[in-house]
Amino acid sequence: MKKLLTLLLVINVLWSVWLYNIPEHETAANFLYNLAYGLNFLIASIACLFYIKKHPPYRNIYIAMFVGSAVFFVAQLIWLYYNLIARTEVPYPGIADLFWLLFYPFIGLGFALIMKRIKINFSLSRVFEIFIIFIAMFSIINSFISINSVQESLPLLTKVLNLTYPFFDSILLALALSTIHSKVGSLQPHILYFVFTFIILAFADTLFAYSTSAESYWNGNYVDLLYAVAGYLFAMGIISLPQLLQANEQKTTLSF
Repeated sequence: MKKLLTLLLVINVLWSVWLYNIPEHETAANFLYNLAYGLNFLIASIACLFYIKKHPPYRNIYIAMFVGSAVFFVAQLIWLYYNLIARTEVPYPGIADLFWLLFYPFIGLGFALIMKRIKINFSLSRVFEIFIIFIAMFSIINSFISINSVQESLPLLTKVLNLTYPFFDSILLALALSTIHSKVGSLQPHILYFVFTFIILAFADTLFAYSTSAESYWNGNYVDLLYAVAGYLFAMGIISLPQLLQANEQKTTLSF
């Protein structure tokens, strides 16, 4: 499955390059690009369904990750519907945002369960560390948010969403970085997939807010290429979860 994901990434990169070399940016090829990189999340959700049955001890983790992956893919389908059927090039804000926003609590829950499973306790010091990392990450990301993203002429909902996505990205990134920073997490290189996923996702959301506010966004541009890379890393992280969790179980068993 990793080879399939890598092939999909190569296709997405070449597709994006090709889209930059065609004169029109409101074509079916542009709109279908969102479906193409959305397949990363479909593959991730299918993998989670398989793991739910194969690895019962980690069922709750995979259920949370499945729902998070699935709602992201549903959001991609809704966006595609508005592109192809409703003929709306950039349906933002829109119904798709309801599903994209659902991605965060379920992936956050899944990651919290992973931290618990690999014996990272949510002590007061750990919670404080996560909070400090979150503040630092959101401050860095916020420094890149253009004034165009929150200008007064924009609808209130647009301004709220332009800030909400980077806000939630920072929370997920704080969880991932806190895990890597721990003694147990530092021994789990597979977590790096999620760290880089959330970093890229944060900058993609920030650039999306800027480009849509500046009316320079088009489907399949550099922003969507970043989403494609983030989707690839996320799916690779999901596929690597059994190795991460089972490796920790083996270390725990040997310690006894």
